[in-house]
Amino acid sequence: MLTALLSDLDALAASPADSALVDAVHAYLLRELAHAAYDADAHEAPCGVLEMAQLIRRREPRWVLQHEVAVATALLSLCLDGSGDVHPDNLDAARELMLELVRKCHGPSAGDGGGDGGGDG
Repeated sequence: MLTALLSDLDALAASPADSALVDAVHAYLLRELAHAAYDADAHEAPCGVLEMAQLIRRREPRWVLQHEVAVATALLSLCLDGSGDVHPDNLDAARELMLELVRKCHGPSAGDGGGDGGGDG
């Protein structure tokens, strides 16, 4: 269902006038999915990590960087939960998404202009 919603939003984002609306909806979805990682029930069932990954993969690094702290905090909370009750699938997905998040925000392709990520020009 999220895939269909994101596809519809992608089509809407083709119009420059609607791109701000799409950004706001994506930000809202990401906040809600990150909040799900804090939910007590997330330790037994899927908790939104796979859905957060799907959304992050669709967005450009600059947008993801604006939301990096909220996502990273939720993922770290899930990974560092001392109770040991975190579902293994959630834990693996959270670790993978954390690595993907750091690469997207701070890897060689994270710069606005691409290029080599070198000096100030």
